[in-house]
Amino acid sequence: MKTFIRGFVFASSLLPGMAFCQADEINSLRDQSQKVIQRMADLAASGKMTVNDESVRLLQEMADELKAINEKLKALQTQLDTKSKDVDKLKKFQPFGWEQFQYRSSDQLAAKQDSFNFRRIRIGANYVIDPKTTMRFSFDAAAGAASSTPTLRDAQLIYTPNPKLTLRAGQFPVRLGYEMARSSSDREQMERSQYIQKNFAAERSQGIMADYELTPALTGTLAAVNSLTINDPEQAGVASSTAGRRVGAMAGLRMKVGKGNVGVSGLASRRPLYTTSVSVAGAPVVAPDIKREYLFLDAFLPSFIVPQLSFRGEFMTGRDRNNLGNYTLNAGAARDYSAVSVRGWHGQLSYALSPKSDLSVRLEEFDPNTATTGNSVKVYGGVYQYFLNPTAKIALSYELFRTSVQNYRVFTVRSQFKF
Repeated sequence: MKTFIRGFVFASSLLPGMAFCQADEINSLRDQSQKVIQRMADLAASGKMTVNDESVRLLQEMADELKAINEKLKALQTQLDTKSKDVDKLKKFQPFGWEQFQYRSSDQLAAKQDSFNFRRIRIGANYVIDPKTTMRFSFDAAAGAASSTPTLRDAQLIYTPNPKLTLRAGQFPVRLGYEMARSSSDREQMERSQYIQKNFAAERSQGIMADYELTPALTGTLAAVNSLTINDPEQAGVASSTAGRRVGAMAGLRMKVGKGNVGVSGLASRRPLYTTSVSVAGAPVVAPDIKREYLFLDAFLPSFIVPQLSFRGEFMTGRDRNNLGNYTLNAGAARDYSAVSVRGWHGQLSYALSPKSDLSVRLEEFDPNTATTGNSVKVYGGVYQYFLNPTAKIALSYELFRTSVQNYRVFTVRSQFKF
């Protein structure tokens, strides 16, 4: 696939050069035709042209020469027009992607690891249908337990009727907070926050969304989306058409603050009933239909205190079901399967050590049920990034997880290459 993309990019750069050479040849032929016409004019002006065989022969030779030049000009112009159309087509197709290869070591009891693996191989493209309409798609070729299952990530039609309004339809990142919509290739930390991984698995849903620039500094978002993300534990094993789906409303405001921004966003919907794999007296336990509500506040502040320091933070609160995809016989359906209050947050400071390297530290917490104690997860992490060039980097990460079950550590070394 990378070979295809590189060849595609090479062809894109070669065609304009070929067209340039043909344009030079066209100009040369036009100069030749002008010289032939000038010779004919000079002959007529000299007074030497009379009605005789010699004059007729000279005129015929110059006419034949001019005809041959014009035929070459027509052929070259046709080729140039074809190449120009090919270049225009290539410009409409804009491939992108990145790959992340890593070594990861973890002493977590439930998921010990000491291995090399691909984390992501993201391949996609934007196709410009017309100046106002673009089709965007991407898929991950390193998904699944073995990191080898292709999975659709983005498939959206983007329409911009005017500079202030952008409409989207299809599958796209959920626009709650900032972290879900921020690309994995740009993020400092190895993974997204714990509350996003559990309650918004894969970070993407399907629906329609509108972004509107209310003022030069303020943008509003409205969307109607499926309440559950595509990899939600209760959704992943259910038919992707009608079963298990409910439509929710999503809205948000984002305001520029200097070179940074702050945002507020929310989701109001329902989590549909879910038939669990747990049985009581021969009947499966059914998790009830509940309200699913979220509120997010986030901020990005570059040049925080000093020019080299930046701050990113996010706070989430809401109501959702607990122990998603982790139902047990002793859970107590009436209590544990109903809606509970959830809360999560993180704060991150990043310091630019040099134009090519930076260091980030982060603290995050996720409480999946604020009504009970001892079930929250805290994460302390640090990441060092070194950019080999604008498209390649190496990152080293160390994270300490504190849970009610176990305190464990995760060490990661990751290489990333964009193409």
